[in-house]
Amino acid sequence: MAETIAEQPVATNEGGIEKEKPKPSKTKKSSGQAARKPVGKTAEGTARRIGKYTDQERRVKLNAIDDMVRSGTHNLKAAVKEMGIGDQTYYNWRKALATPDALNEELAADHGPAGADTFQDLVRLEEENNRLRKALAEKLHAENAELKKKLGLD
Repeated sequence: MAETIAEQPVATNEGGIEKEKPKPSKTKKSSGQAARKPVGKTAEGTARRIGKYTDQERRVKLNAIDDMVRSGTHNLKAAVKEMGIGDQTYYNWRKALATPDALNEELAADHGPAGADTFQDLVRLEEENNRLRKALAEKLHAENAELKKKLGLD
């Protein structure tokens, strides 16, 4: 029994040479919309990506990491890895959740009331430093303008 296979037409170019048919794509084609990550709104009304963890889950993980490090069973890197987050994620979360009040409480717990006072002094000194820098910049700007006037470079 001879099976007959129907010949399918083959595309040729101008010289009569057969061209290969394009292979179908292996990726799924959606209905024209790309997959999107979930977004939320910030205070300014702009969209932001919603993370994998909520703030409460982050606090729980950070506290667990702190407990592991304080107990001496893990160093920081091992504790972070065990909790399933990256080093940079850990530091970003610490920075985001660190408020001045939380830092005061943490310093007071670690160093007694003097730690919190030291932190408040540091904040006060930083504010004074910024104020003095601005005053110096204004003074130098005024002197520079005066010198330019005297030299006729204005």
